[in-house]
Amino acid sequence: MSTPEELEETIEAGLATLDPHADALRDHPEETIAPALATAPERSFELSARTLVDRLARVKLDGDDARLVLGEVLGEGGMGLVRVADQTSLGRKVAVKSIRAGAHPSEAATYASDPGEDPDSLKLLHEAWVTGTLEHPNIVPVHDVVLDQEGHPLIVLKRIEGVTWSELLKQPEAVRERFGAKDLLDWNLRIFTQVCNAVSFAHSRGIIHRDLKPQNVMIGAFGEVYVLDWGIAVALREGGAGGRLRLARDVREMAGTPLYMAPEMLAVGEPNRLSERTDVYLLGAVLHEIITGRPPHAPAPGTSHSIQAFVSSVMEFRPSFASDARAELTSICRKALEHEPEDRYASAAELRVAVEDFLLYRGSAQVAEQARESLEQLIARLGALNPTPTGSATIDGAAEHRDIYNLFGECRFGFEAALRVWPENQIAREGLRRAQTVMIEHETRSRDLKAAATLLAQLEDPPEELRERVAQLERETEAARREAQKLVQLGRDLDLSTGRRVRTTLALLIGLAFTLTPLLRDPTIHATTTQAARLKMLTWPIAFLVIVGMIYLVKRRTLQTATNRRFYGGVMLALAAQIVVHVGGMLLDLPIHAVHVMLFGLWFCVVAMLAIAVNPQLTYGAVGYLVGFLVAARWPELRFYAMTGANGLMTINGTALWLSQQARRSERAREQAP
Repeated sequence: MSTPEELEETIEAGLATLDPHADALRDHPEETIAPALATAPERSFELSARTLVDRLARVKLDGDDARLVLGEVLGEGGMGLVRVADQTSLGRKVAVKSIRAGAHPSEAATYASDPGEDPDSLKLLHEAWVTGTLEHPNIVPVHDVVLDQEGHPLIVLKRIEGVTWSELLKQPEAVRERFGAKDLLDWNLRIFTQVCNAVSFAHSRGIIHRDLKPQNVMIGAFGEVYVLDWGIAVALREGGAGGRLRLARDVREMAGTPLYMAPEMLAVGEPNRLSERTDVYLLGAVLHEIITGRPPHAPAPGTSHSIQAFVSSVMEFRPSFASDARAELTSICRKALEHEPEDRYASAAELRVAVEDFLLYRGSAQVAEQARESLEQLIARLGALNPTPTGSATIDGAAEHRDIYNLFGECRFGFEAALRVWPENQIAREGLRRAQTVMIEHETRSRDLKAAATLLAQLEDPPEELRERVAQLERETEAARREAQKLVQLGRDLDLSTGRRVRTTLALLIGLAFTLTPLLRDPTIHATTTQAARLKMLTWPIAFLVIVGMIYLVKRRTLQTATNRRFYGGVMLALAAQIVVHVGGMLLDLPIHAVHVMLFGLWFCVVAMLAIAVNPQLTYGAVGYLVGFLVAARWPELRFYAMTGANGLMTINGTALWLSQQARRSERAREQAP
């Protein structure tokens, strides 16, 4: 990079060199600045114009025996004139380029070794030498170089029926109509690659053009592409065009078209930096015009042309593009227009390959761009979700959830499709990664572990922070799952519907048994203390305990809930308590009727606690046992009748309670039914 002092010196030198062309530059900045060529040995010319002119044949331009019959003018420049002509020997139309009438030697003629030599003729011959040595499909063929009757050189060229590329760039409708182009950018870039081909071929012959621009490219009627105007081309090595070309290292003056010129083309002193990369810059300038519609050094609208502004633009230019320009293409253009030659593409061929790759994978880029738009909508939609106090994202309804996943599906499908066509598409790769990342973040906020883990598995080399967030969600989800399992198990344990029929049946059977069996006992046995009588009375609670235990063992698989365990445990505990009371009476040698009175007290306490803890409606049963306790204590001979009455009341109380619960349950079911 040049220092400010070096830049100032360069600009001053450039201004001094361009001063003779100030008027032309101001009025026509798109035209080529071409100083006169000299033939002195130090200018690397081995043959003078006069020597070459003496070897050329003169041709007649009029009369019946004329070899060339000049016709209408096809084009005219500052020094040259191109006309159509009939080449009578072959009966075909050709183009003839000659020195324009009125052209005169410029001040650069003082460099010629012989004052009689015409520098304008030398410039015309110089172009013929270059074009003649470059036989390429994209370079206009030179058929011959002859002299007119006054001794002025004429270049006989292939006639091209077409228009300059610069005209077509300004007339997109003409391109569509004439060449059937549906995609103007694609059409212009394919023209550009053919220009790169011609320039690359010239570089292989050691020649650089120095004046590449759309005005110097001709497009034929059938889409043929020709690079024209090699008048200021120079050779990079000895022997270019048979030793007739100037060497780039000998260039001292500025030449080229100001609107496209490379920074090193301003340098008029040593060291000379002209190289193939100079043409690469010029090609980049053409690419800039394709993308933006204007050359890189074109003055801003409304500003006047000036040499100072032009030189400053060349030295300080940094390309900028509209926001809708393709990033891949603008990246190529920026590299071609780098200020330092070593930072540009190494060759025109390398630039051509980059543009061809863009064309090849442009479909991938377009799909990726569409996917990127969907990604932006997805990010905006996710950003609009309101976080809950716990930090998780909420989605209002299935429609919102569906819209989010539709957007994610669109952008993911687009990015993946773009990558299938072009695996090196970094925009698609980064877009896909971004889409997956924002959805993983969304799913972690939404507490959806399955979706987050699935997306994380699809993400290539996910960030550690994202891994940790999903892992934390997994730990929290597992803890919540275990807690939910506990709640489910608790609900199952407390579910009264499980085993209800078995419990009800058993309760009714026990109630009926306890109601009827006292009537089968001998009421006169109330004060006896014999062991036989005691054992006989103990048989009933033992039998009931065994029967209930067997029922539980048979039904245990369908009764594995806390409610059933408590029910059967309570029943068996009550029966076991009766056995314990009987055994206690035996140990205390109490009369049998006293033991029966104690049983009334036991039953009263059990049912009273159930009324307090479970259902107050069991109070009726508790009152029945209390009355039975008092009757049995006062009239022992009536204790079995009291047992029947108390147990019967308890059975009726329990049955009524069960029927009322069933009715309420049915009512709730009817209310919940659709």
